[in-house]
Amino acid sequence: MNVTAVARKIAALAREGHADIAGYQDTDEWANAFAKRYGVIPNNGDHHFAEFFHWFLTPHAFRGGKNIYGLDSALHNPAARRKTRLWYRDTISTWAYGRRPIPDMDKFSSEHLHDIVFGLEGRFGDRIQRELHLNVTNGRAVPNLPAEANLELTCFLGADGVRPAMNAPLSPFLLGILMPLVCQNLLIEQAAVNRDFAAFQEAITLDPLVSDFRTIPTLAKELWRINQPYVKPVK
Repeated sequence: MNVTAVARKIAALAREGHADIAGYQDTDEWANAFAKRYGVIPNNGDHHFAEFFHWFLTPHAFRGGKNIYGLDSALHNPAARRKTRLWYRDTISTWAYGRRPIPDMDKFSSEHLHDIVFGLEGRFGDRIQRELHLNVTNGRAVPNLPAEANLELTCFLGADGVRPAMNAPLSPFLLGILMPLVCQNLLIEQAAVNRDFAAFQEAITLDPLVSDFRTIPTLAKELWRINQPYVKPVK
């Protein structure tokens, strides 16, 4: 099955009832358009895919208060997101820890909890799942991305633990998309571990959703101030 056929199948499945964490009916329209055009299938729906590019959510993508890509409903409904996160918290409380309170569980995203439930347990019903998409340290899995990068990769579960699948080097096109995002994450890590404001501002400069160069220093200072209580350098 070629990429175009897979993209069509994904779109059909999305129209049948795929909903994101907030109940948004995600047809993967733009993720599938990307797949058809470039032969690469993004591993997420539009609500997540759009935030990695400057086209979809920056000011030029809004006219008359509406998103020109039809993503308005994907950007809202915080009450539904909160409800779903509470469900995940309660599920983990019962499944993994009994009824004891779990500190800071509400700070976890549903994606992390999904990995806990289905990754560590490794089951869907009676079927053992040996292959998962997990966030892991790259190592040599993608040879032309930094070894210390944290990537969401196909991984295999076995007696020796979790092993990421080995990949061919990325093409210049894909490397051009991913390398700024990887470097942004590395800078954020450096900022958090070393309390490095310069690295923090550099990370914001690389963010595809920052559209006005003039605002970067003010934005960086404000976000740095707000996040200080949560930054605990590693000694």
